[in-house]
Amino acid sequence: MSLKPRAAAAESPVSWLAHLAARLPARLRERRLGPRLLTAIVLASTCLALVATAIQLYLDYSRELTEIDAEFRQIESSYLGSLASSLWSFDRTQTQLQIEGLLKLRDVQFAAVRGETGEQFQAGRKSDERSVVREFELRSPKPPHQALGSLTVAIGLQGVYGRLFDRTLVILTTQATKTFFIALLILFIVSRWVTRHLEHMARHARGMSVERLSQPLALPRRPGDEPDELDEVATALNEMSRSLSAELSRRAQADQELKQHRDQLVEAVADLRVAEEKYRSIFENAIEGIFQSTPAGRILTGNPAMARMLGYAEPAELLTIDATDLYVSADDRQRWRTAMEREGSVRDFPLQLRRRDGQVRWVSNSSRVVRGADGQALYYEGTLEDVTERRQAEANAERLIREEAARQQAEAARDEMARLGEMVGLMQACATLDELRAVIAQQLPRLFEGDDGALYLFEPQQRFVAIAAAWGMAPSFADSLTADDCWALRRGRPHLVEHGPDGLRCRHVDRALSNYACLPLIAQGEALGFLHLRCNAGRPIAQRRPYLQTVAENLALGFANVKLREALRHEAIRDPLTGLYNRRFMNETLERACHSATRTGRPLALLLIDIDHFKRLNDSFGHDVGDRVLREVAKSIAARIRSSDLACRFGGEEFLVILPDTALEAARAVAEVLCKGVRELALSDSSRAIGQVTISLGVASFPQHGSDRAVLTRAADAALYQAKGQGRDRVVVATAVS
Repeated sequence: MSLKPRAAAAESPVSWLAHLAARLPARLRERRLGPRLLTAIVLASTCLALVATAIQLYLDYSRELTEIDAEFRQIESSYLGSLASSLWSFDRTQTQLQIEGLLKLRDVQFAAVRGETGEQFQAGRKSDERSVVREFELRSPKPPHQALGSLTVAIGLQGVYGRLFDRTLVILTTQATKTFFIALLILFIVSRWVTRHLEHMARHARGMSVERLSQPLALPRRPGDEPDELDEVATALNEMSRSLSAELSRRAQADQELKQHRDQLVEAVADLRVAEEKYRSIFENAIEGIFQSTPAGRILTGNPAMARMLGYAEPAELLTIDATDLYVSADDRQRWRTAMEREGSVRDFPLQLRRRDGQVRWVSNSSRVVRGADGQALYYEGTLEDVTERRQAEANAERLIREEAARQQAEAARDEMARLGEMVGLMQACATLDELRAVIAQQLPRLFEGDDGALYLFEPQQRFVAIAAAWGMAPSFADSLTADDCWALRRGRPHLVEHGPDGLRCRHVDRALSNYACLPLIAQGEALGFLHLRCNAGRPIAQRRPYLQTVAENLALGFANVKLREALRHEAIRDPLTGLYNRRFMNETLERACHSATRTGRPLALLLIDIDHFKRLNDSFGHDVGDRVLREVAKSIAARIRSSDLACRFGGEEFLVILPDTALEAARAVAEVLCKGVRELALSDSSRAIGQVTISLGVASFPQHGSDRAVLTRAADAALYQAKGQGRDRVVVATAVS
């Protein structure tokens, strides 16, 4: 932005500056973009200058500290030897002169020497302000280099801070001056090349009118200037002006077409009045009710037959009522409107309407939707026929048929529920899954006489179901299926396919098969399998859905109860952390093993195992890692013993292994194998290695070390403590008792 007056060449510098200062506020108000840009540049440059100054000060400060370290190294290399020699020769004058010589180094404020015998020499003054102090030890120049005293040197930081302050002033002054002149240059460039053209565009836009839309905007350019973004903006404004001119022309043409359409509509209304007179006679004398109504329910017109059908004396009274109030059920109107919107018309649609005197009449409605040019429904028109007497006769006949069918179904349901109750009673008496499978295989054919079916159950720890029972005359069923083969297992709800080709069939049935059901067996949120039934008795499968669901629920509940009882028995004898047998089961088993060994004379061995330094491992890594070590050690032990052996968790970090039919030497060999297996475990935490885990083992044998459970256990425990005392990670055999 140029603020130089035109006559500046003929004026003195003082008058030019005065004129510039007088015009500057007005020009700043007129052109606000330049000052804002200047302010932004100054602020940004100031921030960058401050950052650069801070970085430079940090580098200078680091260099000053490096120089201080260099001075300390110079003192250590140049002065310590001579000072030590002066102290060694008791030359006080030379020592004092050398200390005063240290003060000639830059920024050294204070130096002092303290001898081992109590002599003190110092020069300079200790300051309370911040300083760097370092102490050096003085030793004799000759062997054995005994300590003579110490040299203390303090270097003050006041000089460093002063030099840093001077450099800061120089840097900030240089950066501020450079920033100010760069900002003025940018302000001049923006004013000359941007702001002037924007003002020209604004004047052109303010003077734009309908008559001047065709006048293009041209920026003031000198010959040879290259076009830039401002020329693109001017081109866009010219294109917008041409678009506005074209839009105004299009709207004028549209107004003309609208006038022509209005004239055509007037002619159509006249033709419609002629047609209305022609059909008025038919409308008034028809036997059936004829009507027109809006989608909102307002009756537009109705003939005398419709008025009589609804209990009104004159058709004009129909115009005062709401058609929605005539329906006995709001669902009837909703079904009627849905059919009208979907099909566009209905024929013989049954409805119940309420007359003026409260009587309910059945009518048969045939109607169509009259739509506008936009596709929206304008109104409905149609006819009503009173079919009350005919509907009553049909209803009586249907009632008699339903009563007979209900009686037959009730008898069949009683028989089915009796058979189901018998099966449920047998299922409740089952103690194991094998017993339950046998009962179900026997009872399901009785529950579904005349039908084919199969029961599929999930195999333990598997993702497929296997057939548990099958009955009927159908072809053989698949032995096993995956969960994806049956829609009932996928959805977790009954899947029924009735007669017809439209049903979604499961993969495990023939594509031509219909009228079948698959019902999932779900108990406590767990899928146990599914029941598959093919109805051959001619009864629709959908009618049997409640009974089938009841059977499936009882089957699922029976399996869940038996599995729960088996799980409880398993939990009663197993340790939940390691999966090994618990101590109570161990005591019972060891007691029986001792009695059996006494009776048969066969050998019996006992291994008592303890994890070394387990408490320290728990304290160092936490209880989660400790639990993991317990599980891994238990897994290693269980993997290295026979199926006839019994591994138990004795308590805490101790385990006990019962080895039936095993002599003492064989038991010792087994113990060595277990000790080596645990030693080879490679365990680690998420971020650090746990280290090697070892165990100590005590071995006791029947009858050498005891003839009953308690004595044998104490002998193994004593051997275990001997292994601990001998350094751990070893096997010790118990001492024989007399």
